[in-house]
Amino acid sequence: MGKPSGHASDALLQCFPCIQTDRQFFRRLTVANTKSSQKRIRSSERKRERNRIYRSRTRTELKQARTAISSGNLEEAIAQTRQ
Repeated sequence: MGKPSGHASDALLQCFPCIQTDRQFFRRLTVANTKSSQKRIRSSERKRERNRIYRSRTRTELKQARTAISSGNLEEAIAQTRQ
């Protein structure tokens, strides 16, 4: 396990690593007190999902560029890094 991030699901996983958790389920366990904090939770979740997509795309492009460089295909490597 990594560092605890403060989420209820992370604490539960540390106690019971054999169960699978759903982030949305555990978001509902901790209730926000104000409307602004509820909105912040919703917007943070949207941003987290969007950032996950960009992070995955970036990793894939880096992997393809590294593969092209190691295979000696410089034209493809240059094209991959310019995307």
